[in-house]
Amino acid sequence: MFPGDRVLTGADSSATLRFVNDSTLLLQADTELEIRRSRRIGDRINDVEVNLEQGRVENDITPDPTGQPHYRIRNDIAVTAVRGTAFRVGLLEGERLQTEVLRGSVSVANDSGTSLLKQGNGVVTEAGQAPGQPIRLLEAPDLSTLAPRQRYLPMELEWKGLTGAVAYRVQIAATEAFEELLYDRVRKSNRASVANLPDGRYFLRVRGIDANALEGFDSTAPLEVAARPVAPFAQAPADSARLRAGQVAFR
Repeated sequence: MFPGDRVLTGADSSATLRFVNDSTLLLQADTELEIRRSRRIGDRINDVEVNLEQGRVENDITPDPTGQPHYRIRNDIAVTAVRGTAFRVGLLEGERLQTEVLRGSVSVANDSGTSLLKQGNGVVTEAGQAPGQPIRLLEAPDLSTLAPRQRYLPMELEWKGLTGAVAYRVQIAATEAFEELLYDRVRKSNRASVANLPDGRYFLRVRGIDANALEGFDSTAPLEVAARPVAPFAQAPADSARLRAGQVAFR
């Protein structure tokens, strides 16, 4: 891609950009960004700057051996600069920037101040204000109660509730890298109903969302859909019925 190129995702869609040093940027649904700069420095370093105009992006950035920040996400609220880390950035209605650091460290800066975020922390930055104080991200939810094999559709997924979570983001992908999201929804409780997925093997990813709308650490689990052919439903005789006849018809 070249400076000036734009990437937009619609509802129920996603896109992943992969750079020469294997860094990746995942655009979630309803996200729009512009490539401001993308150039190679040597063999394995990318100097990248993108302008996030709306939506959410997940970033997994390969560490820069020079120690210099060569990856920036810019918008009207602040600039997020990294040297190598895993982090997320969300821009809500152009007025509120959310930054969540899963690995490494991230600098969030604007004309009013700077916040250096370490692993496991997030920050909310309001338009026209300095970045807020770091907030500890929620721990990963416990998915151990989920059945790894789903026999019926819609799938009714339920996991243990997480203290401090007011909602959950639920994602399903065909690979553990989650570079293409087949399902991406926010749910207000610790359960989700997934109406239609082809039979096959998938990966499920769930994270809690706190009262500041910051999204926490992920839990990932394998998921198999084996719902076809659909098992027949017994219509007659009724459950627990007693029949006095020489022949009984089942249907």
